[in-house]
Amino acid sequence: MTLLTIYMPSKRSLAGSRDAIESALAYAGHVDAQLIVSDNSGDMEKRRWLEGLSPRLHAVVSDAESAADNWRAAFERVKTPFLLPMGDDDLVSFREDEEPVDLAALPADAIGVRPVTQIWTLSDGVRQTERFPLVETTPGARFAEYSRKARGNNSSYYSIFRSAPFLSLMRLFVDEHPT
Repeated sequence: MTLLTIYMPSKRSLAGSRDAIESALAYAGHVDAQLIVSDNSGDMEKRRWLEGLSPRLHAVVSDAESAADNWRAAFERVKTPFLLPMGDDDLVSFREDEEPVDLAALPADAIGVRPVTQIWTLSDGVRQTERFPLVETTPGARFAEYSRKARGNNSSYYSIFRSAPFLSLMRLFVDEHPT
């Protein structure tokens, strides 16, 4: 049974999102996951390209005008116990010789799995590689620990999370956030 869904709200054109989608599909194949792309780009070339691209891909044509509504169109379709949020300008990679994390073996109190992340820009390349765990025992202490270790980057978003608590928080954010 597939335990993981990668969900990607996508506003960029095919040219702007192709690398991200292809990397997500490669990763999905490596870890036996599915990919949901909620596309509100209006790019007909992209929509044609997405059709039949992979049995792991669920392409959603979205007429959402806001980013929040396009997020909702993607994450409302997540049915697996774990998810990995991903932007349409991000890349996910893996090593063929490494076994994927066994999500079924995670303790019930583990909310997620934080990968190695790299902060990069087109002009400078990789600017920072993050490999730190979050080990503090209370939520407040973990937030403080993350803030200290991340040095201003929001890369924990690109982690594998248990779907139920993550989606509950995202729904609250999308439905109630004032901006």
